Amino acid sequence: MIILITGPSHVGKTLLAQRMLERYHYPYLSIDHLKMGLIRSGNTTLTPEDDGELTAYLWPVVREIIKTAVENKQNLIVEGCYVPFFWRRDFGEGYLSHIRFICLAMSEEYVEAHFDEIIAHQSDIEERFVDPDCTVGGLQADNRRCIDGFRRAGETVTLIDGDYKQTIRTLLQRDFAHRGSGENGGAATMTFIRSSEMKVELTPEQAEMLSTRETIRQIIRENPNTVMAFDIFEGDELIGFVLVHRFEDRKYFLWEYAIDVRHQNRHKGTEALKEFIGYMKANHDAMEITTTYIYGNDQAKHVYEKVGFVETDVVDEPDCHEVNMAYYVK
Repeated sequence: MIILITGPSHVGKTLLAQRMLERYHYPYLSIDHLKMGLIRSGNTTLTPEDDGELTAYLWPVVREIIKTAVENKQNLIVEGCYVPFFWRRDFGEGYLSHIRFICLAMSEEYVEAHFDEIIAHQSDIEERFVDPDCTVGGLQADNRRCIDGFRRAGETVTLIDGDYKQTIRTLLQRDFAHRGSGENGGAATMTFIRSSEMKVELTPEQAEMLSTRETIRQIIRENPNTVMAFDIFEGDELIGFVLVHRFEDRKYFLWEYAIDVRHQNRHKGTEALKEFIGYMKANHDAMEITTTYIYGNDQAKHVYEKVGFVETDVVDEPDCHEVNMAYYVK
């Protein structure tokens, strides 16, 4: 797994890389260290101020390091400013499926309100020289350029606009090492983060089909060894919730599954469930996932059948009308 972290100066890329090293025990490569090694060794006439030229000079080297790490099945965190906006064009799908990308940037309002704090924390991880030319306006321009460029390239930008520490904590809680993937090994777009409650919003009719929020919290709290709950993220956006119960070795029951009302009717339910099955196969060695839905819930029936669940039996009793389904992981 490669975690590629970029963004303008002073946003905390090195701090995030250090915290991820501590969490995942992945080594990390500082592009800035590579830059200074090449400059100080006389291998280039470029200077630290030649940002545009340095990106063109350093990125081909960094790109091939990333490819080598992927080919060798090694984990690596790569951190630095010198990542081109359209970096994905340099990798085939076989490489991209192993790369997780993070772009950190600050809003203009955040820079304005917290400039003194930003400068005070610039040496939290590594000793840095105070740059007398670093100004509020300069930082704002650097961040705007980064935000506009990566968004234009179709990338998600993690925007620091309020609680900085919470933004970093949220990224660290994101289980980048256990990202979803299609059951057939396709590229991942969803991330699954362990959760203690259901946070998504539903219509009243949909809420009636699920356990109450308090019941879900209780289930998770009282069954720590057999129940797992996850928030489902696409990029930085919460789109769903899933809860599973392990009832036998390698066999799981899909207890609750919901897509936030703001993301419904966009095929997210099918996509997220496919990737969750891939996640369960890769990380929990699942070989069978079963579930039920209330008879007449055509939306659930459509999603489950499209993903590949098959009907196993129907419970038709006075107080219970349910359809049982199973997915046999290949």
